Formats: sequence, structure tokens, C-alpha cells
Amino acid sequence: DGQLTIWAPSQALTTAQQVAARTAGLDRNQVTVHRMLLGGGFGRRAEMDFVEHAVAAAVQVPGRPVKLSYSREEDTRHDMYRPAGVARISASLDQAGIIQAFDFEVKEESAKLNASPGEFSAPENAVPEDYFPPCIKRILGGLQDGKKRSLFVLMNFLASCSWDYGQIEALLELWNNKNPEKLREVIIKGQLRYHKANKKNVLPPNCSNKAYYKDLQLCSPDSFCPKIKNPVNYAVLRQKMMHFVKEKKKSKPSRQKDKCSS
Repeated sequence: DGQLTIWAPSQALTTAQQVAARTAGLDRNQVTVHRMLLGGGFGRRAEMDFVEHAVAAAVQVPGRPVKLSYSREEDTRHDMYRPAGVARISASLDQAGIIQAFDFEVKEESAKLNASPGEFSAPENAVPEDYFPPCIKRILGGLQDGKKRSLFVLMNFLASCSWDYGQIEALLELWNNKNPEKLREVIIKGQLRYHKANKKNVLPPNCSNKAYYKDLQLCSPDSFCPKIKNPVNYAVLRQKMMHFVKEKKKSKPSRQKDKCSS
């Protein structure tokens, strides 16, 4: 009947709907997603591979229900792995069972990347909006869905483009006013505080990360996009290229026509 109904333990219903619609060749309004009990997801259930696999199987047998489940071996072999970590927790209780002291320590794997020629380095001055890639400009135009993920992208993008936190906060306020349903101010303030406390620039997700761009229908590549892997690279390289073109034009000698007098 041209409708697709999904029952899935997904942490991201909007993304699940978009992925299912794309896989089935339907519009989003033809797809209904019901969230099941999640259990312990910890980010794994934000991935969309199981939705895509189930829908791909369902379109082969229209009108019939399809249930997809993985064996333990399949799940282990094709899972989405995170860095290993160890948590040590200790607490002290009084005679009534009330916590009097609590200690929580986490150790995680981390990789230290050594900078080398050709890798990204933040520009000295803030990159103007004119050089922002199409996906960032679409986010700044206001969004119906995916605002929290887009806030994460904007924070990392703007900080990596050397915008100071006053500039970032002002732009985020303008952006939020364009959203049909605004994000709560406490969410934006919390992201700003987190970035200020970390005191380091982290690039936004790469352009190949479907969950942040294609699934939110933000990806609208221009002729420059195939040359880059990250929105920040786009902005920095675009600015350098335009500066180079302007300087080249300035360096060209002006041609004056010879004037003949009779």
C-alpha cells in the first residue's frame, strides 16, 4: 500500500525514518517507526545498519512482515566498536544504606596524533561565512529535525575555523531563532561551556558520516566538495584559494592602450 512500518530499538527515530525511506525508495511521510525497549545501547543503537538491512529485505517481499535478527557470531563480527575502557567505582554507606562517599574513575584508550605537513591546523583568523560549505549554510538556515546533531557540528566547525566563543554564541542564537522549534537555551549554553572547558579544537564529523549530513538531508555538494573530506577543510581551503586568486589578479600588470595622436 506504499507504506512502511518499522519496529526497532533505535536511539534516533528521525534518522531511522530517513534511512528506511531512502532504502525503500519512499518519501519520509510514508514511513512509520515505532521505538521498542532499548536496553543498553550506549551509542550502538544510534547506528542504522540494522534498519537498512531489514528494509532491504522487506522490499523484496512486499506485503509480508520481515523480522531481522543477528546471531551472536554475526553481531560480534560486524558490530560497531568503541575504544576500550575500565571503570572503577567505590562507595561508602552508613548504617541506613545512604551513600556517604562516592569515587568514580574511568580509564579509556586514546590515540595521540602527531601533526605532520598537510594535516589540518586552525587558521590564525576567523574564517568568514562566505567560505562556509553548503552543508553548514543549510544548517544555519534553520532545521526541523536533527538540531542537536547539527549543534554538535556547528560548535566544532566554528571553533576549528577560529571563531571566538562570543562570535559562536551570537551565531548560534541567530541560528536557533530560525529553527521552527527552538532548542532549549540550556542545551546551547551547555555545549559552549563544555567547549570552553576542553580548550581544544575537534573537527566536526567528516563529510562521509551519513548520520550528520546525508541522513539529515544537509548534503548538497558543489563543485568544490569532492576535493575535501571535512567541512572545515572546505572553508579553510576555499578561503586560501580565493585569497590566492585575488593576489594573483593584483600582481598582473595593467595593460594600457597606446594612444596615437595625429
